Amino acid sequence: KYLWPMSGQMAIYASSIVPILSGITTIAFTRVFIQTKRFTPFIDKLLTFFTGTYVVAIVITLMGKGGYAQWIINANAASAFILLYAGYRAVKGGYRPARFFMLAFVSFLTGVTLMALKNFGILAPNMITNYAVTVGSGLEATLLSFALADRINTFKKEKEESQQKALEVMQE
Repeated sequence: KYLWPMSGQMAIYASSIVPILSGITTIAFTRVFIQTKRFTPFIDKLLTFFTGTYVVAIVITLMGKGGYAQWIINANAASAFILLYAGYRAVKGGYRPARFFMLAFVSFLTGVTLMALKNFGILAPNMITNYAVTVGSGLEATLLSFALADRINTFKKEKEESQQKALEVMQE
């Protein structure tokens, strides 16, 4: 309404394309952040497949078949569980930032689940269910900030250790 006031068709496309782009960026972020290629190579390939299906959904949307695109978007929601599994495997592999990722993603998924249960009439609308996604997203952003800080500190520590080793080798 506000971005394309004269184009109702663009608003219809955006209702499918925005969730698709959200899915693509979530998958891309996860692949890089928790290093799926390193900790879960098979899952990394599977996430590439999900990204490809999202791209197909964009093409289908632009062809005017939004219903089919919505089906693909809903089917790709299963990738959320795959992202959780990838995070779990990274935690088991000893990758510290993956712990924050797991907490962040679980808080977001909890918020989405509560909202969905409210929308389906299973839970009553109340302050918790009405703001579950907002709170879950806020927690996710905060926890991912901690994860990024932890990752930066890890890189600094590794750099200092490698410089110290290089100095010791040069002194020998």
